[in-house]
Amino acid sequence: MCRWTPEMRATDGSADGQVLRMGRYVASMQAQDLPPVQLDRLAACMLYNFSIASAGYDPSDVIQSAMLAVHNAPGCCSLLAGGAPRSAVDAAGINAEMIAAGGQTDTHIDMGGHLGCVVIPAVLALAEQRNASPRDIVAALSAGYELPPRIGRGAVAETTARGFRGTSLFGVFGAAAGAARVIGLDPQRTAHALSLAANLAGGITQCYTDGSPEGPLQVAHASRAGVHAALLAEQGVTASHHVFEGGNGFFKAFSGAVHDVPLDGWTLPEVTFKPFPGCAINQLPVFVLLDIMRAESLETADIETVDLRLAPSHASYPGIDRHGPFDTRMSAVMSAPFMMQVAMDTGTLHRADFSQRFGAHDSVHGRSSRIRVHADAALAPFESRLEMTLVDGRRLKRAAPPVSALALDWAQTLALCAGLSRGWPVADGTAAFERLRVAVEALMYKPAAGSLANLMEASRASARA
Repeated sequence: MCRWTPEMRATDGSADGQVLRMGRYVASMQAQDLPPVQLDRLAACMLYNFSIASAGYDPSDVIQSAMLAVHNAPGCCSLLAGGAPRSAVDAAGINAEMIAAGGQTDTHIDMGGHLGCVVIPAVLALAEQRNASPRDIVAALSAGYELPPRIGRGAVAETTARGFRGTSLFGVFGAAAGAARVIGLDPQRTAHALSLAANLAGGITQCYTDGSPEGPLQVAHASRAGVHAALLAEQGVTASHHVFEGGNGFFKAFSGAVHDVPLDGWTLPEVTFKPFPGCAINQLPVFVLLDIMRAESLETADIETVDLRLAPSHASYPGIDRHGPFDTRMSAVMSAPFMMQVAMDTGTLHRADFSQRFGAHDSVHGRSSRIRVHADAALAPFESRLEMTLVDGRRLKRAAPPVSALALDWAQTLALCAGLSRGWPVADGTAAFERLRVAVEALMYKPAAGSLANLMEASRASARA
């Protein structure tokens, strides 16, 4: 693992503060110290996020078009879908929004949000700009994935209840950590980058209540802000030494209580992948619903009602219990009844379901009224139970597997991503996916000059219509 020493551990009341401990932790991360399971999970995360990005731009998505128009500073950093390269900060933001736009992202329970869509664009943009070595890229990705769940652990329940989004609130520290590590900042300047990032953290969940479309912009801002913070720190800009534990610091401001951030062990193996587009909370309920239907040979007409029981914090999460028709696709992305009914009808979910079926013209909304969401205090976050009443009077009950079931190994990730490649805007998705897989494996396992350039070109080729 990283070169951890006892001196890195300090109390909240120390002169250094928690942020310098984090700075030491991030700066000390080395690729050669990562255990095999960490490297394998990083490779899986890279393949998964690049596979999501390869779906390409949606010409009808106003936010994607606006991002390209507004964030247009010239530079040498590639866009995943091709087009004129941008500055590091702009490329990070555009690529982050592109990954997040499809609603199919990796997730970590301890931060209640998504990591790869924020961290990977930040690291790769600066890696291209600075011609970073593959080993530094791998170390930076590891640092970026590891830090946000540690900060979120112990705070996310309260921050979510206050209306803050975990992805952007905690993810900005992953972008800043990855950016600082890939350009080689020392521990002190890395700490300042993280402290600056705390001043740029935010993102609220009212968009999911209203069904408005700005959610991916929060991801874009977090990735862009992390790069910005690292570049400012590199130039000598300093920030608070007690930004986390201070009386007016990050934890008091966003969660109301200070907690210590643990820096031992590894959290990346706990990252999960969404098998379907749509909200992470709804993934396992859809999985269980389809499993029951297969096991019982059920059609949608056989089902009278479905009662979905979730942890109270998830049942009340903005948008989860809403029924359509909706005004925008974002409401469909969050709605458990919509996702479950589409899956019930077709056996799966596709990105196009959200953009094409959210409105009043689609009959799915009438059928989804049979699906009801309930809060169950006996359930923890990401636990769920389904109770299905059939037309013939039978009642079927099933608990969802633990969320760890979605922490896919390499073989499972390959299978999922190969399936996603069938929806890429290229003539031969199978060949494009094979090229992407080889490029990811080369960067992660066989580092050599040109590895990153090959990966970025494979991504552009995969997303090229």
